[in-house]
Amino acid sequence: MRNSKNTPISSSAMHYVNHNFGDWELETRHMTRIEKSIYLDMRTNYLKDGKPFTSDVDLLAHRLSCNSDNERKALEIILKDKFKLDKRTKSYKHTAWETTLKNYRARNWENSTNDTTGSSDVTTDDSNTISNTPLTDAQRKAKSRDAEKIMRQQLSDIGVDSTGTKGMTKLRKLFDIHQHKINSNNNNIATCHSESHAKRSYNYKT
Repeated sequence: MRNSKNTPISSSAMHYVNHNFGDWELETRHMTRIEKSIYLDMRTNYLKDGKPFTSDVDLLAHRLSCNSDNERKALEIILKDKFKLDKRTKSYKHTAWETTLKNYRARNWENSTNDTTGSSDVTTDDSNTISNTPLTDAQRKAKSRDAEKIMRQQLSDIGVDSTGTKGMTKLRKLFDIHQHKINSNNNNIATCHSESHAKRSYNYKT
């Protein structure tokens, strides 16, 4: 049965996520082996469930099977390193994974007529759909160019000049160095936009 545009997309429909080994290595290169293992489990559960983690660390440790003292310490340091505590919702949020979920849901709405996300990063488990067709060389190059433009623009937004950085590998490394600042900048922009929208709506009502 196909989804209606008025029907919320269930987060449980998200079953597959492509894994970029290069990006993963850059993101986790400072982690210990046990931290990398727990972080991978956290990524899987976060995207599969489609929602942030509970702020109850004891409960989260139980759900992730972090039973030993070393596993518990690894979980706590990962939460400090990679997550932000939302006191309002009492949950731990991961900025990049939230973006992945938002993009997935948006694409799922756009393709609700044929029950496919149309995303190269995420697919749905639907026996009535055809598996993703491999990208052509031209499509891969176009996708790479788009990604490069986005990274250079986001670096520029925080005052980092990337014109002298040649090649996607070096650009990704530069982007990764400034990832936290970029995420903070994006959050600030989103917050300002939301506050501006709320103010306009209030003025209109009054």
